Amino acid sequence: MTGQAQPSGGGNPAPGFRERPDHKVTREPFERIVEIRRNGVTLCKTEGAILVRETNHTPVLYVPLLAIDMDELSGSDHTTYCPFKGHACYWSISGGSGPGEHAKPAENAVWAYQTPYSDVAWLEGYAAFYADKVDTLVDGLAVDTTEADWPAKL
Repeated sequence: MTGQAQPSGGGNPAPGFRERPDHKVTREPFERIVEIRRNGVTLCKTEGAILVRETNHTPVLYVPLLAIDMDELSGSDHTTYCPFKGHACYWSISGGSGPGEHAKPAENAVWAYQTPYSDVAWLEGYAAFYADKVDTLVDGLAVDTTEADWPAKL
């Protein structure tokens, strides 16, 4: 199931695609085991991730919200807006034990488009983690998802 956002005729279309029809937001199934950790604590482990590619952005793994251990997160008042995807809400990751940067809380480290534009309705129910605030493992191996070409290295 590969999908590409296209301007839609109904619902809640994204205004960004009208202004920039060359902009693409696509999704691909990511049929591997994805584990997200911070300070050794597993925040999410799933085989249900999707890979989202967007024009001029590094590819991002989105994971099902239901796969995230929400006990490790706290809601945030922070929001952002994307003219292609909609309004995003955020969560912060609680601090862990032990030394190091990952023991500190990570503010606004997780985001989701809970009511995305209809062009990208497939984002509903998924969330993403800022790659520089967590450790990402794919099939048990650490992956640097801050690199633009990281999926090609798997």
